[in-house]
Amino acid sequence: SLMALTISVGFVVDDAIVMIENIQSNAERGLSRIEAALVGSKQIGFTVVSISLSLVAVFIPLLFMEGVMGRLLREFSWTLTFAIAISTVISLTVTPMVCARLPAPRERAPSRFDRLIEGSLDRIVDLYARSLRPVIDHPWATLIVVVVSIGWTVRLYQTIPKGSLPQDDIGLINGTTEAAGDVSFTEMARLQRLASDVLVADPDVANVGSFIGASNLTASTNQGRLFVALKPADERRASSKDVIARLRGEFAKIPGLSVFMVPSQDLRTGGRLSKSQYQFTLSSPSIEILEIWRDKVLERLKKAPELVDVASDQERGGLRAKVVIDRNAASRMNVQIAAIDAALNSAFGQRQDAIVYTQRNQYRVIYETPLERQRDIRDLAGIYVSSATGEQIPLTALAHIERSSMPLVVNHQGVVPATTISYNVAPGYSLDATVAAIELAIAELNPPGGLRAEFAGDVADFRKVAAGMAVLILAALLSVYIILGILYESLVHPITIISTLPSAGLGALLSLELFNVEFTI
Repeated sequence: SLMALTISVGFVVDDAIVMIENIQSNAERGLSRIEAALVGSKQIGFTVVSISLSLVAVFIPLLFMEGVMGRLLREFSWTLTFAIAISTVISLTVTPMVCARLPAPRERAPSRFDRLIEGSLDRIVDLYARSLRPVIDHPWATLIVVVVSIGWTVRLYQTIPKGSLPQDDIGLINGTTEAAGDVSFTEMARLQRLASDVLVADPDVANVGSFIGASNLTASTNQGRLFVALKPADERRASSKDVIARLRGEFAKIPGLSVFMVPSQDLRTGGRLSKSQYQFTLSSPSIEILEIWRDKVLERLKKAPELVDVASDQERGGLRAKVVIDRNAASRMNVQIAAIDAALNSAFGQRQDAIVYTQRNQYRVIYETPLERQRDIRDLAGIYVSSATGEQIPLTALAHIERSSMPLVVNHQGVVPATTISYNVAPGYSLDATVAAIELAIAELNPPGGLRAEFAGDVADFRKVAAGMAVLILAALLSVYIILGILYESLVHPITIISTLPSAGLGALLSLELFNVEFTI
């Protein structure tokens, strides 16, 4: 809304300027102030209404834009619409009344500054008249130029790099560290200190916060988080993106540790907490299929030049011990399966056995084996199970242990297991280029029907907005054409007015390409 109010200043002033100029022109022809106001407002009133309604018509399609960007632009559109409407009413009523009541300016000899300004304006008008003559004398050539500009504008719109939101540089960087799934706490702390030392040594870094272990921000014990505060913009030599690109090479020298860094943004449009900025999600009812295709997709995306810092939130390498019960042996020894489960739960499940009440507090009594008997898989040999006859049977006589690896964390999307692949945009590429690269990679891999692949977070909202952008532009042009057609009662005059838009669009797109700026919201 603040940006809309800022932009509306130009529209509001424009209506009043057009009205005052026409009233002043009539006054210079000898009419009185009141007559000039009446005649001038009558002459220019239709034009002011046409301009205002055309501007409002442009913002109407933005009211129907989807996603988070649609909600932001909806407020922007309503603010501008009401500002333009109020400005139109004031320009048609208050402005002529003020012009009629204000005294006529006193006549005075033009100063040197007046002559300089008037001379400059006359030369500009003369130049415009001389440049306009060839255009009028060669209508077919002019029409060809208009058609070419339309085609060029459409082509530039299709090829220009596009993004969701402009990348902010607020001087903050979020980082995620990741080691092997079976790393010890001591080794993880050592690796984290090495990463922190790299950050502290950078000349553009002011402060570093660091921690490791499972928490709300990290899914497992082999991960850590880094919070980096950069120096103020006028005290550092590089932007946050340049700092990350520079640190990427230094972090690669730390063996056994992967570091992912993302510049903090003021606005995000959803998604999971991930190691990189943009997200792509795979989901499947089968965890086995999800793990297989997660590896395939991850390997393929790491080869794409458009993507960097490709990572997954699915942590593998966890150790699993599966107790496989010999049901025939359990039956021969009169041991129920529930008894085996109860024995394991009592030994390792922190089963609450009783509550001790005191005058000031109450204490839960936890039934379990000592901690020193829970650190090795061989400790399972010390577990005994009661049979139906009361005999104590060792667990090793009833079951055997199968060792394997498993994910440390299994995330879900809805009720379906899912894994999120996150990535950053490589230098020299745009967000829409990464989207195209991922879509091509998925199409080439040809995943099974049970595997669902979709974008998430900022990318999902960007694709939703981009998919309807062309329709919104056409809807805006159609709205303007209908409004102008009704006002001018003509099918041709609106086309004459709208034909000026391609050149404006071409200039805007060429300026973005010239300065290497993405076409964003």
